Amino acid sequence: MLILGITGTFGSGKSFVTRIFKRLGVVTIDADAIVHTLLKSKDGSLTFRIKKNFGTSNRKKLAKIVFSSQKKRKQLEQIIHPEVINKVKKRISGLESPLVAIELPLLFEAGVRGLVDRVLVVSAKENLILKRILLTGKFREEEVLKRIKSQIPLREKERRANFIIDNNGTKEETKKQVKNIYREIMKKEENG
Repeated sequence: MLILGITGTFGSGKSFVTRIFKRLGVVTIDADAIVHTLLKSKDGSLTFRIKKNFGTSNRKKLAKIVFSSQKKRKQLEQIIHPEVINKVKKRISGLESPLVAIELPLLFEAGVRGLVDRVLVVSAKENLILKRILLTGKFREEEVLKRIKSQIPLREKERRANFIIDNNGTKEETKKQVKNIYREIMKKEENG
């Protein structure tokens, strides 16, 4: 089984790429969805620790706190990342699939490169990311820029990648790139 880590910057299109892999029959795991589930748990120790350290476990309030302070962001990551990694490892164990794709937005930042066999970086220009996210109406420009700046620069992620998806074009162009990478991976897996 080959484990593919899908990463990129905030808003680069990681979830879209992960959904394409899922439609191709690949087992997918979404680390952000795991975080959301853990944060919703009212009785969980994670929620308790976050509330104790930050006064809230509300995602919007937390985002305001941690994207305004690198120290606070690191503190939150030290609480959340081990929990998420444990959940991801549990989901992987026992799977019988030639390929598992894990969407890990902070793959490099969390220091979990060793969890995956190959890394796929979804790349898009910052102005395009900004435009796409602002169209959703969920974030203000300053919030988007703070999140992007809080991550390792995209060029550095690309340098560390095994595969890069250029998500600056149309959805069809992105789908084609994903299918090509999928075929390449599966061909290598079949040939051992």
